[in-house]
Amino acid sequence: YSGSYYHIYNRGANKQNIFLDDHDYETFTKIVAYYLLHPNGTAQSILNRLKEPNKVPNLVFPESFMPCYTLLAYCLMSNHFHFMLRQEDGNLTISDFMRRLSITYAMYFNHKHHHSGAIFQGKYKNVLITNEYQWLYLSKYIHRNPLHLRKNKVPNLALYLCSSYQNYLGK
Repeated sequence: YSGSYYHIYNRGANKQNIFLDDHDYETFTKIVAYYLLHPNGTAQSILNRLKEPNKVPNLVFPESFMPCYTLLAYCLMSNHFHFMLRQEDGNLTISDFMRRLSITYAMYFNHKHHHSGAIFQGKYKNVLITNEYQWLYLSKYIHRNPLHLRKNKVPNLALYLCSSYQNYLGK
């Protein structure tokens, strides 16, 4: 629904890792950025750009740009990811975004790692955020997700390299 907020998440098939190295994380975030800027973009276009190591998608928004969805928070873990997205007005939906993202990343992953078959555990999951409490809790949940990797639960900024947490801190 236009103007609504959603928690979007998915994990690897059989709980397997979907990010095997730093390049996988970087490629996934570039694909996300590409489809946020080019909602009608094609998978082949972004994959061709990513083959050239120094060519980064143009992330400067044109003056006439009207987003279809807004990414408010994210966290990428080795075997899953979380997004907090807002559906904006437009002819494309978060479902369109997630379909393009999932297919493009799967094409990249399967090619790079000589893998065949699904990499995600089915279709992504989504939860409609219906109140301010849920909104605040979700932001906290997404940003604290890397702490599950640490026994002492003390934040370490190195854990947040694939997260919007540092953006929230102004870093």
